[in-house]
Amino acid sequence: MPLASTRSCSAVCGASRCRIFLGRREFWSLDFAVTPDVLTPRPDSETLVAAVLDCISDRTGRWSLLDLGTGSGCLLLSLLSELPHARGVGIDASPRR
Repeated sequence: MPLASTRSCSAVCGASRCRIFLGRREFWSLDFAVTPDVLTPRPDSETLVAAVLDCISDRTGRWSLLDLGTGSGCLLLSLLSELPHARGVGIDASPRR
């Protein structure tokens, strides 16, 4: 959707609802699908990704990551995008099937 349309949507229905209406949200320079079933990734959550990466001295290592309550998966997938040899598992429980 063009930027002008995104801004118009935000002005009419609020940024949070607009993201759900559009079905997408940018996080850590990646594009994520969002629905009312998951929390939309927040920009301040990017500080958590940065903090984890700051603690990892060897980004080429074979790290194993576990994300419990993964929601949209943005935290795990953002870390995996920065750690080329890492593996990750994201687990979430939802009453909707």
